[in-house]
Amino acid sequence: MAIQAVPIISDKIYLSEISEEVAKLEGDCDKKEMAWVIARQATEADNMQRAAKESNITLEYGDGGTVTEKRNTNLRERWAYEVYTSLHDAGNILAPNGKELFEFMDKGDYQKVKGGFKKFMNDYGSLGSAVTNAIRRAVYTVNPDWDVLGEASSEGDN
Repeated sequence: MAIQAVPIISDKIYLSEISEEVAKLEGDCDKKEMAWVIARQATEADNMQRAAKESNITLEYGDGGTVTEKRNTNLRERWAYEVYTSLHDAGNILAPNGKELFEFMDKGDYQKVKGGFKKFMNDYGSLGSAVTNAIRRAVYTVNPDWDVLGEASSEGDN
């Protein structure tokens, strides 16, 4: 059987089903009003770009042959980048003006967040951590190899 280069795309993942905190924020509402995301499985190009974000490592050589490794990475920015690269669609996640926070553009076999990473960071950064954690955990259900801390099955800021 041939392998086709088309990414796997999830069904709707309701954030309240992933996070008790989000369920409390939403309260008792109809399912059509609940926040949801659809995530796309990362391609190898996505994985390489993600890895490049973590590749800022410097080795400092000291007296007596000592070596110190310094890493300059931002874990929350990496999490946001993972969401940015694999978010396929979202609903009922609203900006202060009442419109959908995220817009998407068609990339052929999948949709991608519209507006680039900087715009995404402004929008995503306006959300509370309970919501961003739930979105990230939803992304990890489709990209389990990114979930190095086993976060998809737990709540909170690990």
